[in-house]
Amino acid sequence: MGVFIEDLNINTLDTTSETLLLMLSVVAQAESEQKSEAITWSIIERFKKGLPIIPTHNFLGFTKDRFGKVVVEESEAEIVRFIYKNFLEGVRAVDIASLLNEANIPTVAGNKWKSSSIYRVLRNEKYFGLVIMQKTFTVDCFTHKKKVNRGEKPQYLLRNGLPAIVSEDEWNLVQELLLNPRKGFKKKTVKNIEKPRNFVSTIKSGVFKGFIVIDTKWTKEEVAEVLSKGEHQ
Repeated sequence: MGVFIEDLNINTLDTTSETLLLMLSVVAQAESEQKSEAITWSIIERFKKGLPIIPTHNFLGFTKDRFGKVVVEESEAEIVRFIYKNFLEGVRAVDIASLLNEANIPTVAGNKWKSSSIYRVLRNEKYFGLVIMQKTFTVDCFTHKKKVNRGEKPQYLLRNGLPAIVSEDEWNLVQELLLNPRKGFKKKTVKNIEKPRNFVSTIKSGVFKGFIVIDTKWTKEEVAEVLSKGEHQ
């Protein structure tokens, strides 16, 4: 069975069409590669000028104002500080996660906290204001597969690129404790931990951007539904 492509006047049953289709596919591939290279070049030029790309919806504690500037979302930043404070005082990541879950405080993606998600917050240098650009890169424009940058591509560092939520000293101490958990602090029992306060959910994008949920009678599921609709409008 053949296929007739009307716009190009090509019949796949025609023997000459195979060569023409091959040529067209080569041209299309070259165009895709050129566009990909142009986009990559423009992003790298931004990085060289100290202009990072920050998807704030992926990071707890940050949002953008109406001018597009990254600012601290205090209600979420309180959770980040809670995580750092308690880890420095000897609370295990798994116990911090349990406390946040008991308080019905979700991750930035709306999921339950796990020790792995706590560690991601603790290792994120953005929380003391440092921005590392090109931490990952796309291998090719067809698979869109991303790879962690381990020296294959240049990286660009921007100090004070974001408003700090924790101090650099706190962040550095946390990294030391992550490398050597037994160094410098004692385990703190969960019963003596000050419980986290639930924060008010703020919609970060869409038509409801900037609005907050204030009806205390709403269930967690109802709040999640409203936030989801607002994010996708």
